Amino acid sequence: MEQVEEEYSTIIAKPKKRIDTITILHVDDDESFLHLFKKFIESISPYITVHSVNSPKKVQQILKNQHFDCIISDYMMPDMNGLELAKYTLTENMIPFIIYTSMEVENLSQEAIEAGVDCCLSKKLDVESIKTLICKVTTLIEVNRIDELKLNNYLPTKSEDLSIKPSSLYKSLISLAPDGILTIDLKGFITSANPAYYKLSGFTEKEILNKHFSKIGVLNIRDIPEYLKIFSALLRGEKIPLFEFQFTRKDGVKRWADARCVYLNMNGNRMIMAIARDITDRKNAEEKLKVVGKFTRHDVRNQLNIIGGYLSLLYQRLGDEVSKEYYEEMMKSCNRIGTILEFARDFEQMGIEEKKPINISESFSVAFSAFNLRDVKVEDRCQGVTVHADSLLNRIFYNLIDNSISHGGKISRISLRLEGERTLKIIYEDNGVGIPYNKKKEIFKYDLNKGRIHSLHLIKNVVESYGWTITEEGKPGSGVKFIISTQLEE
Repeated sequence: MEQVEEEYSTIIAKPKKRIDTITILHVDDDESFLHLFKKFIESISPYITVHSVNSPKKVQQILKNQHFDCIISDYMMPDMNGLELAKYTLTENMIPFIIYTSMEVENLSQEAIEAGVDCCLSKKLDVESIKTLICKVTTLIEVNRIDELKLNNYLPTKSEDLSIKPSSLYKSLISLAPDGILTIDLKGFITSANPAYYKLSGFTEKEILNKHFSKIGVLNIRDIPEYLKIFSALLRGEKIPLFEFQFTRKDGVKRWADARCVYLNMNGNRMIMAIARDITDRKNAEEKLKVVGKFTRHDVRNQLNIIGGYLSLLYQRLGDEVSKEYYEEMMKSCNRIGTILEFARDFEQMGIEEKKPINISESFSVAFSAFNLRDVKVEDRCQGVTVHADSLLNRIFYNLIDNSISHGGKISRISLRLEGERTLKIIYEDNGVGIPYNKKKEIFKYDLNKGRIHSLHLIKNVVESYGWTITEEGKPGSGVKFIISTQLEE
């Protein structure tokens, strides 16, 4: 507490020597929290003005008409989460962005960095936490204003060379970076590495410099062909997403890292820069959580089955209608818990399985065979076509069929067909009641406040994990029409 007070006093007490006024744009879908947050901030720091907005969709229009020194946003919001808002906003605005959330911020850190977020903080409305937040905001704004001045002074004219030029500042940043960084020439030989990389790998400068990246013993031999593909793709000008790999330290210990590689032209000196971060502890923690999650779900399901059994026995002794209604509600709650456990299991599986060519028709067949569709005509016009996916493709079709049966009314037809060539559209339709226009925006959401999980929310997340998109374009009264846009398997 004393440390916070001291830091707060240093940064805040004499604002005229630092930042005279600050305007914050606060984005949160909870109106009560918006109101309370504004009161807290403005009462503690009278030179700060908070502008509150209850929807991320309003932010871009507000930023066109008004300048803000910082954006503070919740993570879980309808229509757009905080990281999506950051990506959308920071493409056009150079402004500090803070995620202020009730979620565990550790789970958002990597995604937040990739989205351009400056930091993630836990939501707390007490004086000490608010003062800490104000210190963070003030520091970020100062750094941002200095960066803006440097950028304005540096911006080159059209005739100037825009290639990166090495400098003492650049070398200092590389040397101090916490992540391992190395540069590789176009023949694959390592030309430089920073101290963090030597620490990461355990090798010395003499053992790494001027050696071919595939020969120093860090990378697993079986993975070398994949790295050569990445190298070739970079030379072709392609962007390579963040990827994970296993490596071997000099002492023989196997570790995990994630890496990002970019092609650079430094004053005519062309090279590949690789930035690697050790993620072994995170991978081990994730593995432990998977094991814990698996056994926890198993034990909870056993207890639910026991509760269901006793409730069924109790039902036979119930005499009045009110007690039977209570029984029905308890059974519904047990079933909902089972659904939540399935939802957690499927989410846990997302992105773990290796993608491979999957036959669309076979996957659809596996899904509808789980239902009694004796009175429903099923049309499958996707024979012989494959996409790059995993076993969760079955779950997509299963949930779509389950949604038709549960909410479509008296359906008599379900169909799956294809449109397009290179951009493939997988179209799922039924002849049920369809989805009203005013409900279409809600169908893919997870209603956290009401504790409802829509099976379509899972579908959307699985589809997006494949790099695909999904929309619903059916006419109310004529059935649903889900369109999944993807790419054909080569």
